[in-house]
Order: sequence, then C-alpha cells, then structure tokens
Amino acid sequence: MLIASILGLAILIPLVWIPTSISQYRREFLSSRLGIIAIILIVLTLILGLILNLFSTLYLPCFLAFLALSIIDIKHHSVRIIDLVIATIVTLPLIDWATISMSLGLVLIIVLMLLAIKWGLKKIYSQDAFGGADIWIIALILLAFKGALAMVAIYTAIISSAISGLILILFFKRSRRSYLPFIPFLTLGVFLTLIQGPELLEIYFQWIYP
Repeated sequence: MLIASILGLAILIPLVWIPTSISQYRREFLSSRLGIIAIILIVLTLILGLILNLFSTLYLPCFLAFLALSIIDIKHHSVRIIDLVIATIVTLPLIDWATISMSLGLVLIIVLMLLAIKWGLKKIYSQDAFGGADIWIIALILLAFKGALAMVAIYTAIISSAISGLILILFFKRSRRSYLPFIPFLTLGVFLTLIQGPELLEIYFQWIYP
C-alpha cells in the first residue's frame, strides 16, 4: 500500500504540477516537445527506480519534484516560491528528524557561504552566478542526503555545469554571461548519486587523495 501511494504521488507530481507552473494547458503540454521529453524522463525514472531497484522508492517523489523544477527552470529561467514549497514538502520524509539540529547548523553555514559567493560574483560580473532557488535546492539536498552523498550530488552538479558551460562557449558561441539553468544539473547530481553514489564518492576521494 505504501509503495502504491508513493508511486501514485511520484506520477502525479510532474504531470499535474509542470503544466500549471509553465502556464500551459495539460493537453497542450502533453502534446508538446517539452511535455514528451518530460513524460519520457518520468517513465525512465520509474523504470530505473522500481523495476531495476537502483534507488529507494521513497526518493522517487523527491527526485521527480526536482525534475519538475528543472523543466520549469529551463522554460522560464526561474521558479516560483510555490514550486519550491511543493519540492520542500515532498523532501520532508527523507529528512532524519533525530539529527535535524546538527544538520540545520551545517546547512545554515553552507547557505551563508553560498550567499556570500553569490554576492561576490554579482559584484564582479554584475549578474547572479546562481539564484536563490538554486541555494534552496542545495539546502534540500543537504538535508535529504546528509553527509558525503549530499556533497557528491552538489559536486557532480558543479562539475557537469562547468563542463557544459565550457562546451557552450567553445563550440556554440555562447558568452560567459549567457544563462545556464543550474537546477537541471543539481537534479542530474541527485540522480547519479541515487544510482552510483558510493562509487562516485570513491572517485572524488581518489582525486583529492591520489
């Protein structure tokens, strides 16, 4: 019964939430290119999560909420507060409430550091390197995954976004000021952490301590 409820929630979140968030009728969204891509990604995630048992069923709604935010971010270059609230609610069951006081302290320190970096980069480049929504999602990842695995997801997002930005500049004539949504890379980091987290952690440790 629990698995069925989680699966139903995981399917419902993107298909109901995304069209509303990008101001598009559901029928129009489902027949659009973006809608077809979203459905394919949702189906693949459910197959990987349930049939192949690559990650816990409890993480499906959270991951699909991040996927929904990614699609919204790509479409609008921003997300609304209500979108972040929905993602936060879905993430709550993954938080270890027994150690929440220690987790919140670490998250607060990291968030303050990110805000300082955001302020500094805005002073240098006269634009935001990343937005408040990105910091919110990073905080959710830190609370949901805890410890080293959370950092694997975040490092993976940073590295993949840096490589993508470099490719866009070198081969697609994009400038350093061109917009590159970061939430999709955070979602990619979460996905890779769910299916290969310990392996990626070992690779990162080998880079740091060769």
